[in-house]
Amino acid sequence: RTGGVIVKRLPALHDLGAVDVLCLDKTGTLTEDRPVVAAATDGKDQADPDVLRWAAVNALWTLQLADLPAADALDEAVLDAVDTDGPGAAGAVDPDAYEGVAVLPFDPVRRVATAVVRRPGRLGVHTLVTKGAVEAVLDRCAMDGDERDRLLALADRKAASGLRLLAVARADRASRAGAYTPADERGLTFQGLVALRDVPAPSAA
Repeated sequence: RTGGVIVKRLPALHDLGAVDVLCLDKTGTLTEDRPVVAAATDGKDQADPDVLRWAAVNALWTLQLADLPAADALDEAVLDAVDTDGPGAAGAVDPDAYEGVAVLPFDPVRRVATAVVRRPGRLGVHTLVTKGAVEAVLDRCAMDGDERDRLLALADRKAASGLRLLAVARADRASRAGAYTPADERGLTFQGLVALRDVPAPSAA
């Protein structure tokens, strides 16, 4: 503790002893603190523009309806990817095509955000679009344990390459006038994963 560091996991001392190079990222040094979308894929790890499209619907209405102190950088990255011919541009979101109904903003306990929208031509139907941490989203999807484990393993492989992941799921429900609550974030259908990477700073090259 004399160096101002508390070691909570003793094997970490042995791990550090085997390190040749230690890279620490301070915002603005190695990266620009500006995430960008690297890929949008379905549950079979195939490129799927609809995954990014639904993520963008969630991001758009979360930013517009939630009373947030500041825009979320990941939401902005998702919307930028749609606007700039990124992965999934073929399914680009037209803000006028969806009508926002309600939003359940992200919080650190649920680790997801849900936007409720009306889709064109779908009278009497509300679509819940949920986006967030992979495990948290999968816990809200209708799937068996084997499928959940497979998707978690897929996400782990992607994360091991340095990507940040958002899972996307949705469900159609009969429209209603009452308020939506986190209890409604159940029985969702998994759509896929949005992978993001941090942009390296020019000085880090």
